[in-house]
Amino acid sequence: MANSKDTTVDIVESVTNEYFTKYTTYYKIPVDDIKKIAPGYRGKTENFDPVNSGKKNPKTPRKPSGNALTVEPPPPTNPQTRSTTSYAKVVDVAAEVYDEYCGNEKQLERLLVREEMSYYATAMLYLQLVEVKAKQGEYVLTTAERSLRKAVSEDIFNAPQPLLAYLSEIGVYCDKMGKETRLSVPDLPVTVAQGFGGYHHPEINVDTRNLFEEVPSLGIVRDMIMAVTSAATELIPNFHVGSPLNSEITNNLVGKFYPIRPPRPEIAQRIAGYGITATSFDEYIPKTRFNLRYLRSLSDIIG
Repeated sequence: MANSKDTTVDIVESVTNEYFTKYTTYYKIPVDDIKKIAPGYRGKTENFDPVNSGKKNPKTPRKPSGNALTVEPPPPTNPQTRSTTSYAKVVDVAAEVYDEYCGNEKQLERLLVREEMSYYATAMLYLQLVEVKAKQGEYVLTTAERSLRKAVSEDIFNAPQPLLAYLSEIGVYCDKMGKETRLSVPDLPVTVAQGFGGYHHPEINVDTRNLFEEVPSLGIVRDMIMAVTSAATELIPNFHVGSPLNSEITNNLVGKFYPIRPPRPEIAQRIAGYGITATSFDEYIPKTRFNLRYLRSLSDIIG
């Protein structure tokens, strides 16, 4: 090995191979060449390594401290799915309730007609749907829905047990495994047809027929009550919604049923007292066909 006073330095490289014996080779590198290879080198010439000169030592990644934790988010405990549903059954429930009441309350037929029970049940359905919609927080209430919810905030409506049981099931269903199924909530119908509101759409056609068959509307059940007040010999409802040419509205339209029996004079007079005739229907909230005074009177009769 050369001493530090020499102008060259001995570099030792060892190579080991399983087929050859270990050998050592000495290279002498002039100091001037060291300056060219690594101008910033300040160490001893005998310690200079031309292979690794100019290379930065790789930094060892810092280990996280004992307080650094990686927390995986827990899986949802109540996975939710959304399901569409038909609400047409509410009209059938209303008819069953009316028939049962007539059997138990002999004077009910003198106070109420079947079409009124259908209107009342449909109105209660939408009051429940609006409440569920507001509490779920996933939908924005329409202007009409906000107005309706505010208008009935202090009301308590009577509901026969079968109707109450049906309405109570609307909202969120939870199975034994904790899985929640939320029912889709339709908007309060406010479409106007021929000057009358409360419909899903101004026309029943191939695109809207399922909606009219599965979700009742106050527009349709209102048309039934208006027919009750008619002075005609044969009571036929005038559904203001349109339909395709040469087509006929069948009993699949939820809320429609025949025959319509003429009411007792006192019932017709009572209905007219709430602004309901064969050609008019008072409403508290425009385009909804919600007549709150009328609903409150029906609640008193049912209760």
